[in-house]
Amino acid sequence: QWVHHMKTPISVISLMIQEGKNGTASSFPTFLEELEDENERFRHGLDMMLQTARLEEFAFDVRPQTFDLTELVRSLINQEKRQFIKRRLFPKLHVPANAVQISSDQKW
Repeated sequence: QWVHHMKTPISVISLMIQEGKNGTASSFPTFLEELEDENERFRHGLDMMLQTARLEEFAFDVRPQTFDLTELVRSLINQEKRQFIKRRLFPKLHVPANAVQISSDQKW
């Protein structure tokens, strides 16, 4: 299923390359944005596959640390800001006066 899911970005990128070579791409900035979106789909898919592969060795892979939950959420929002902007979503982070600490493994 994952391999099939990854075929879509490959097909889209191949078509975009053909359009670029033929000079039929609408505009270069739009072309780059679309290419970047497909690359983002690759990144998410690969992250998902790596996490799934680690599940079998989960007990050996977990290294709990203490994190500031506010900073963790802020970091995730910043990582996905292009997707938020593209979809016209503008998340607002309301944080309590005192810091909230959690214990977790960063990648999980």
